[in-house]
Amino acid sequence: MRRVHIQLAPAYDVLIGEGALSQLLPFPGRLALVVDAEVQRLHGERIALQLGDRPREVFTMPSGERNKTLRTAEGLYDWLAANRFERGEAIVSIGGGVSGDLTGFVAATWRRGVAFVQVPTTLLAQVDASVGGKVAVDHASGKNLIGAFHQPRQVLADVGFLKTLPLREMWAGLAEVAKTALLCGDPLFTRTSSTLEALARGQEPLEEVIAGCVAFKAGVVQRDPLEHGERAILNLGHTIGHALETVGGYERFLHGEAVAYGLRASLALSGIPQTSPAWSLVRALRVPPLGRLDVNDVLAAMQGDKKVVGGRIKFVLLDGIGRPRWNCDVPPERVREVVQQLLDGEI
Repeated sequence: MRRVHIQLAPAYDVLIGEGALSQLLPFPGRLALVVDAEVQRLHGERIALQLGDRPREVFTMPSGERNKTLRTAEGLYDWLAANRFERGEAIVSIGGGVSGDLTGFVAATWRRGVAFVQVPTTLLAQVDASVGGKVAVDHASGKNLIGAFHQPRQVLADVGFLKTLPLREMWAGLAEVAKTALLCGDPLFTRTSSTLEALARGQEPLEEVIAGCVAFKAGVVQRDPLEHGERAILNLGHTIGHALETVGGYERFLHGEAVAYGLRASLALSGIPQTSPAWSLVRALRVPPLGRLDVNDVLAAMQGDKKVVGGRIKFVLLDGIGRPRWNCDVPPERVREVVQQLLDGEI
């Protein structure tokens, strides 16, 4: 079992390995389990076995980004009220990034804040979404616009859940791994680049890569917990990625797929040479075709992003592998040019 300690307020551990769920902290009272519907179908018995006789109630959350809304949150609030969950009891999210984001948002606001635990069941959530305390729901005008910072008490990245993850979801998770590798450089960059296909197919152990991503993010978040500066680098590829998700109605692309396209745009905006290994890594990520999207729709969706300041979008750019810059201005005409190139399949 690998352990990454995150020194925030409160401090907590990320445990990475098979059977991590069995290491759940001994919270008083009942557990409010919020379990993704597909995870419950595939792993319900395994979850029950690892939790043993811990007293708990289970809320089954519908799968998919389209359900990360205030309406779903309201249903969870109603369930917590009906079951009389108190402030001293803990909420546990078992699912991917959608479940973790929404459950964390509810935990941050139920009775003005209760303890919650992240049990991420997708690669994307294990390497990124479950760590750092960002919790949110989506709004029709943009992704994650309604949210808070609420750190988990524990993150249990049980790699056993990944055994049933579809290949498409594995590739989506590897987009976030690639993002982190571009930000931090070696040794994660070389390891990811050399084993990408094997990682996707479960032919290479994932614990080391997951731990590397979590450790890098932990360092950034500890230095800038509320994203006043450096933490913004973790948004590499996300400004355009989030816009693609929005234009696609949160159904056409998985989050990681949209980020993979956003990384291409980020490398182009950064002026990274096409011969760079950075391009080789990003192009190796498997993504569905973009289809027919209008550049104006994508640009309009970008204006709804949280990173717009005074009407100007602030980008994360790279001076090279492991050398990110944040809060960067890019001329609007250059942004339009790169987005059009992306939609035309030129980058």
